[in-house]
Amino acid sequence: MKIKPRKIRMFFFLVLAFLCLPFITAACTTHADCGPAAPYCIGGSCVAYCEQDSDCQSNWADATCVMNLCSCYNEAQCPGSLICSRTDPAKGRCVICETSADRGCIERAFPACTSDTATVNLNGVPTSVTTYSCKAPSSDADCIHNALMNARDRVVYSLSGAYGAICMATGFNAACSGSNPCTSPSAAKCSSSKCTIPSSTSDCAGIPNKQAWIDNSCVECTSNGDCNTPGLGICDETTYTCVACYGDSDCPTSGQLCINNQCQTISCTDSNDCFPAYPQCAPTLGICKACATDADCIAWIGQGYVCDPSTRKCDPAPNNCILTDNCTSVTSPVCSNKLCVGCTTNTDCTNKFTSEIHCSSGTCVECTSNSQCLTPTAPICSSNQCVPCTSDAECSAISSESKCNIATGTCSSPCTEFCSICASTTTCAACDPSYYLKNGTCVQNCGSGFFEYTFSLASSPITTYQGCSPCDFTCKECQSKADKCTACNSPYSLSNFECRSTLPVLTVSLQATSNPQVFQLVFSRSMNISGDLKNNLLINFSKLSPNDFNLTSVTPKSNATIYELKFEFQKSVGAQILNVTFIDQRLVVDTHGFFVSQSSAQTDTIRFTYFSPQEKELLNSASSAGTATTSSAMASSAVIAVIAGNPALLLALMSVFQITNYFLYMNVNYPENVNAFFELFSISSFSFIPNPIEVLAPEIYEEMQVPLTSPPKFLDNELDARFLNSCGLMLTGWGIVGVSYLIIRFLLFAFRMQGLLSRLFLYFRSKFEWGLIISTLIGSFPNLFLAAILQINNLNFQGSLNQGSSIMGLATGIVCLSAPFLSIYLLDSTSNEWGSRSHHERYQSLYNGFKLLADEEEENVTPPETAYYRRNFLAIIFLRKMAYLSALLFMYDVPLLQLAGTCGSGVIMLIFMLKFKPYAQSRDAWLNVGSEIILLVIHLVIFILAGDDITQRLSDNQRKNVGWVIVGLCSLLVVYNCYFVLVEQIDQIRSFIRYLIRLRSSKKAKTYNANLTTSLDKTHSSLHVPGSISAETTNKIEKNDEDLTNDNSTVSPWQNQILLENSSNYGTIKKIYKKKAQKLEEENERRKTILKKVQRISSYTEDI
Repeated sequence: MKIKPRKIRMFFFLVLAFLCLPFITAACTTHADCGPAAPYCIGGSCVAYCEQDSDCQSNWADATCVMNLCSCYNEAQCPGSLICSRTDPAKGRCVICETSADRGCIERAFPACTSDTATVNLNGVPTSVTTYSCKAPSSDADCIHNALMNARDRVVYSLSGAYGAICMATGFNAACSGSNPCTSPSAAKCSSSKCTIPSSTSDCAGIPNKQAWIDNSCVECTSNGDCNTPGLGICDETTYTCVACYGDSDCPTSGQLCINNQCQTISCTDSNDCFPAYPQCAPTLGICKACATDADCIAWIGQGYVCDPSTRKCDPAPNNCILTDNCTSVTSPVCSNKLCVGCTTNTDCTNKFTSEIHCSSGTCVECTSNSQCLTPTAPICSSNQCVPCTSDAECSAISSESKCNIATGTCSSPCTEFCSICASTTTCAACDPSYYLKNGTCVQNCGSGFFEYTFSLASSPITTYQGCSPCDFTCKECQSKADKCTACNSPYSLSNFECRSTLPVLTVSLQATSNPQVFQLVFSRSMNISGDLKNNLLINFSKLSPNDFNLTSVTPKSNATIYELKFEFQKSVGAQILNVTFIDQRLVVDTHGFFVSQSSAQTDTIRFTYFSPQEKELLNSASSAGTATTSSAMASSAVIAVIAGNPALLLALMSVFQITNYFLYMNVNYPENVNAFFELFSISSFSFIPNPIEVLAPEIYEEMQVPLTSPPKFLDNELDARFLNSCGLMLTGWGIVGVSYLIIRFLLFAFRMQGLLSRLFLYFRSKFEWGLIISTLIGSFPNLFLAAILQINNLNFQGSLNQGSSIMGLATGIVCLSAPFLSIYLLDSTSNEWGSRSHHERYQSLYNGFKLLADEEEENVTPPETAYYRRNFLAIIFLRKMAYLSALLFMYDVPLLQLAGTCGSGVIMLIFMLKFKPYAQSRDAWLNVGSEIILLVIHLVIFILAGDDITQRLSDNQRKNVGWVIVGLCSLLVVYNCYFVLVEQIDQIRSFIRYLIRLRSSKKAKTYNANLTTSLDKTHSSLHVPGSISAETTNKIEKNDEDLTNDNSTVSPWQNQILLENSSNYGTIKKIYKKKAQKLEEENERRKTILKKVQRISSYTEDI
């Protein structure tokens, strides 16, 4: 198509007119006569630049004309359609547009911001003025550079516009449909299966976050009504986006300013906090200001500053001054014609300075000769400054101060006798000839433990002096150097001028513990340290000052091979380095008298979260309440287990508490509140029971105090790899059980006791012989297995103690691994005895709480696999505990893997509980399933702390809060278990009361039977009638009655009743007692028949 020349001319005319727009002026008399693009009326013409401050103050009273552009810090302060530039070169001034991202250029026909410079006449002076304007695009780059065009998808250069070049949408004419909508803000309308330009707000419904319409494009907003996000309620019409503010009035807080669409304060500490409109920080006011005169700077900052009218900032005035006080440099201390110049007389200096009081070559200096330096601390003039002395000769001008203290450079009186140069008022630095410097004094000979040497001072490197230096601490005498010994301290022996130890070198290492406030000095042998080691240590934390910590105690442990350093931090501490140095290494000796070979040791610390005194008080209160609760729950459960013969509740409670206590061994840096709470559950580990080896074999026990290596968390909680250390205390409990059993057997054998006392002893014998012994082994299984795998993980066959402990650990490990299979064998091999009293007495601990036999209604529908897992659920518990403890130890070095292993064992256990429903009573099921769920949640929360040990992203307060969540969950676990303990106790009391009522009724029945038997005996003896009951038959009836009454002879009567009504194996025991009830009913029928016969005989006798 041929383009007409007239249209071409019209196009070029319009482009030229737009480019010349800033300088095309219109006639005016005031600013009100001007348009938005050229809002200033200067010299009768509307322009886009200012001439004086008053031109800028129509919108903002504090605006100033800076380099012919009005100052600002937001758009609301700019007149017309000008914007406040946020970037250089016009930052903080009102312009049509800014060249950075072309902000202000909102038309797609003119998207690029350009600067134009012209010379105009201002105030009668030709002035170069720079203004800015928007131009048409010439390539895609002009469209892409414009941030607003980018946001509206107008990034393609095109010549299809009505006026020529424009920025077009990339999505224009793209295919569209109902399932393939248009996504371009500037081609959002789907028409005839093509994406076209939107023509109204309704066309923008499918564009996310751009629901408003303007200029044939979808935008976020066109007015404040389109902005609904809290805190972003203002529409910025230069970008069509929702912002916090457009002007100062949009800011909710008094004193805030709207800067870059954000509400900010103008408070400052230096000018770096300020912005172009208020570039100067006024320290006396604490806010940002813009100076107008030098007086402003003097008032805000003080003398020596002047106002730069071009930047409105206060600049130092070393060479620009108003008063002489403005001149503060010694090289130009005098103000002359607003210039700081050099001095001409001493008066120019004495009026200005206190020390530089002499004028030399135009500069104020301290001195020009030694005679002007009259202080002992600086008696010499060097380079126009008074400096310290370096020799006694330099002190001659100062009377009575004849010695130069070279350490301080001060002239003073002699410090010590025979001293040539003093180091201080009491210490010598170098002695007169024939004398030796020893510990700051001058002596004629060095004496024992020192050797002679020569030295020079930095102030006089040519002169040599004599001194005494200490020998190596192993040497008694030495010569020429510290380690060339001629005699040794005991017990060292001399060999080739070297004092050698007869034992391996004594070393020391510093180790962190799981407690961030506790560290250990670990020596290679037992120590015999003289005095208090605490006073012989120099402590240095790489990022702490001495006021941030306090070394509270140094305690020897493990046969004095370990010294525990306990600190108290006064604030939270991050990871850093702790260095411990021995002040006097000679005091750190072992039991043989040998010195430690190192003077210091260091280690990395772990993060510590500080708890305030109030938080610690809360923690102590929670710990006390928790201790009382857990102790009461364990004690009451133990009483129920012994009296009622039902240890199921005790074992379940102990299992939960043991697993919770094992959280202490997780390789996780817990906050203090978590550590304290986990320790509440240590009662389940029986650590309160003394180790019998301490009493029976004190020498072996002393040797046991040197622990075998195990992971830090285990050692810190007094659980090391030596089996005897970990399980020796269990021997006490087992010894008590065994001795009690033997005593009862002996009493029964020796005294042949009868009656109630005999029944009592028989009952306890049956408990010790089977139930209590098996229950004790089950309860101590986790501790036994953990001690065994700790020993196996660090087998040591050096010495008889370690050999015995390793063998015992291996044997115990084999037994523990066999425990699940042994429990299955004991139950399945005695299946023909299930339901009998003897089987229940012997093996009830293996299935107590679980379903040994199916109930009558379940007997035909329970799959064999389910029945198998139910009765052998103790084996599954054993396997779970072994998996849990194995993950705890063998995955220790990878905390996240350790947590995954322990958590996984709980998940599998929970699945088994829910699938097979092994518990005979719903109460036991709720107890165990609920506890497992709470433990699982605790694991998941601990994962947060384990992750933070790696990332270090949580703040101290966040770590505390996570810790309190763990404490809360543990408290829930305690309360949840104690609820079931309380319910069980109430049931036992109710059962006992019911038994007493039935016992009373039973006594009445026995009295009636006795009277009946007496009546029968009398009748039998007086009558000899065919069919009468003989005495032998009567005795047989009485014997059968006694057998039925005392069928469970080894259990007290009320315990039989409790067992019947509250045993977790109610179904099994019910079947046993159902048979007895049937037998008793048959005997009652026989008695009724006999009674009828007797009554007939009696009637017959009366008739006779």
